[in-house]
Amino acid sequence: MEKTLTIKMSEKEHREIKVLSAEEGKSIKDFVMDLIKMYIRQKEKIEIENLSYDELSDEEKHIIDMTKEEYSKGECIDIDTFLEEIKNED
Repeated sequence: MEKTLTIKMSEKEHREIKVLSAEEGKSIKDFVMDLIKMYIRQKEKIEIENLSYDELSDEEKHIIDMTKEEYSKGECIDIDTFLEEIKNED
């Protein structure tokens, strides 16, 4: 279910948002929603980065441990190599 959010702002702020949204080819609504979503994702990312190992789920700990083991054995590749390998599979 969608909810409505009403925001009061100055004419200057509205004009700035209108210009920025137009530059991105978006409606003001879509522009503001994208900003809100980016803020939420960034906040979640910070929360995840601040988790201690003990706060992770068993599955997350397992993935981290496997990755560390693969890295220590030299079994990891950099992202560019990975992307190149995927591209060559097609």
